[in-house]
Amino acid sequence: METLTFALLLLIGFIASIIGTMMGMAMLIIPPAMIFLGIPVHNAVATSRFSMLGLNIGSISRFSIKGKIKLRYALPFAVAGILGAVLGASYMARIDAAILKGDYSCFAAAG
Repeated sequence: METLTFALLLLIGFIASIIGTMMGMAMLIIPPAMIFLGIPVHNAVATSRFSMLGLNIGSISRFSIKGKIKLRYALPFAVAGILGAVLGASYMARIDAAILKGDYSCFAAAG
């Protein structure tokens, strides 16, 4: 990957993380940017999902310090999210790249 492309992706990831923390829309920004810059769709989606680990750790730590997370609400969603993520990742790995790119474009446009 070229240095300029890498720097651009870092900048986009930084901005998307700020927006994602405030409004939960980082996944509508990062994968399309990666695909536009030539990263294959499966790699773009998987890499952007992995990058959400950093976003989520940062968000959770700050929200926890401020007392904004209520575990009785958060835990059921966390469990459902883990199960859905495992199923979704298994399904995505089997989808043809052209179909996935089209599906992702439709969902991103609808969002």
